Amino acid sequence: MNATAKNAKDREVGANPRVRPFIGVIQSILFILLGIAIFLLLETFVFKQTTVDQDIYEAIKLAETAKAYPEVIIGDSVARQLYPTGPGKKSLYLTSNQAISMTAQYILVDKYISRYPGQVKDVIAIFHPFTLANNLDQIYTFNYFFLPFFSKENDRYFSPLVFSLMKNCKYYYLYRQGFIKKIIKKHLEHFQVDFSTLGNHPFGFTGFPTAERIYLAPIAVEYLKKLDELCRKNHIKLHLLCPPLSEKYISDFSFIKIQIRENGLTDLFKDFFAKMIFLKKEVFKHDEIHYKTSFHIRLRKTIIRNMRTGSIEFPEIPGEKLPPLYARVIRRH
Repeated sequence: MNATAKNAKDREVGANPRVRPFIGVIQSILFILLGIAIFLLLETFVFKQTTVDQDIYEAIKLAETAKAYPEVIIGDSVARQLYPTGPGKKSLYLTSNQAISMTAQYILVDKYISRYPGQVKDVIAIFHPFTLANNLDQIYTFNYFFLPFFSKENDRYFSPLVFSLMKNCKYYYLYRQGFIKKIIKKHLEHFQVDFSTLGNHPFGFTGFPTAERIYLAPIAVEYLKKLDELCRKNHIKLHLLCPPLSEKYISDFSFIKIQIRENGLTDLFKDFFAKMIFLKKEVFKHDEIHYKTSFHIRLRKTIIRNMRTGSIEFPEIPGEKLPPLYARVIRRH
């Protein structure tokens, strides 16, 4: 085809009113598809999910898929040191993090036991006293509770108090949509919401609680009662235990004990204080909450036994002399 004929053909195509819009639409569609492809590639291979504790998502998956066990263990990150999230020989460990709150602990238990009616006999709940002060008012509430748990499928679990606290987040309705959550989890630095600044603090306390003012948050009271009722309804024994604490937190716990009595939770907490023990500071990491790896790996089984029974005995380790680990033992009079 010579140049004159080609130019004539091009003018003919360009002048066709039906062809020109069609070409524009095709170009637009190709541009959009290319953009989507680039975004998905970046999401998959470049952007990494940050600061979201994967143990929480593992606990959720286990609650929804694990086989039947007669005993379920829930708890915070201290409990997770003793019972790492996952299936055990005779128990299922749904341990996670204190930041998920008592609300999410309740959700995990209900999701699991509802799959095996009559097969779960015991629920062991292990919490550092600070965990009981979580009122969905912490810096990581968004990461650890809102994103993993605050979804429409879980609405049946949420009381008016939970909804009111979550609505303090300005864009809470938008952020709880599933497809948006997936994006947020990979770009938390741009979407982070600090719930500690939203004014949910009970008793006017702000920041991390101290030994002198450990308290039961309203959320903890409400969902401990729900958990107790759930277990009673399903003929399950609920055991509330405290892991060994640092001597830094030796206290009479007078404020929280008053709350326990006022809220009718005395029976539930009977072992929490009766078996409470304190260890030397050297057993703990710098936060004086979590155990040093060197201690908890060697003494994990003994710590677990002592926590459950209130014993203060440590076995001899051949060729190794342990320092005096116990600072004080609480006994119920």
